[in-house]
Amino acid sequence: MSDINEEYYVLVCGSGKVPSPYVADTKSHYLMLQSPASLKRPIQVETAADPNDSIPLIEAMAAPSDPVISERVKKVIEYFDLYKVQLFPAIYTHNDESEYSYYILVVENVINAYDFNNGKYFEKEDDGSVDAINFRLDANKLAMIPLEKRCIFTIRGMSEYLVHRSVAEPLMALNASGLRLVPLLQWDIGFEMTV
Repeated sequence: MSDINEEYYVLVCGSGKVPSPYVADTKSHYLMLQSPASLKRPIQVETAADPNDSIPLIEAMAAPSDPVISERVKKVIEYFDLYKVQLFPAIYTHNDESEYSYYILVVENVINAYDFNNGKYFEKEDDGSVDAINFRLDANKLAMIPLEKRCIFTIRGMSEYLVHRSVAEPLMALNASGLRLVPLLQWDIGFEMTV
């Protein structure tokens, strides 16, 4: 029997060469207040880079709350019709003032499946939240949830998205700039500093 941890990847977006964009939209509260949300217009996302900097345009960026992804990446995610996953249209303004269509990936699928016996963490809360150093998944907790409801999820208390290999492999095949899927067993809290 395979280790459940070998079936998952951690979604990492962005590049050290591209500053994280920010949501410039004053109505950005949509992400927290509505589920599912609907928008009348795209969300405004802007680069934090200086106009004089030479910044490449990449397909997956790490915004402070949720990843900002290109049309190509969105099509793969959309194909799977994932449980509690939304893709919000966005207009990204690059540092040269050019605008591009992107999407904000929002995952509201929170599963309490952290393996507290085998994982490393700073703090554990009574509600199952964890401030973790690494990810380790509890196979018994996940076995109770059908695969179609755990293809992409997050652990309560953590912001990273965990992606099952059935979705991760097609995303990796895109070879999209700025998009990485790190095997769960290789990821730890320090990984973000290496991107």
